[in-house]
Amino acid sequence: MESEAKLVDGHYHLPLPFRQLDVQMPNNRAQALHRAQGLERRFAADKKFHDDYTSFMNGMINKGHARKVPAKECDDKAVDSKLWYIPHHGVYHPRKPEKNSCSI
Repeated sequence: MESEAKLVDGHYHLPLPFRQLDVQMPNNRAQALHRAQGLERRFAADKKFHDDYTSFMNGMINKGHARKVPAKECDDKAVDSKLWYIPHHGVYHPRKPEKNSCSI
């Protein structure tokens, strides 16, 4: 970690802490899709949650903390063992009700 840490625009960039560089990860696309379908159901039932979640995710993308993945990279045929989906869901922070925004 110490030899690969880089300071870029005031933020540290660190490699993932894998012991080996050639990591093989299982395909978890089905789990991530299941979680996304749950999000869609909650969006349909709760417009405020949908708006807050969308605002939060757009902020993450605009700040460069996340990016939209092109559809061609999401194709099952393009999946290899170096790809890992992050299953997530939105939550409200119980100690920050005044913030009225979602986080993942």
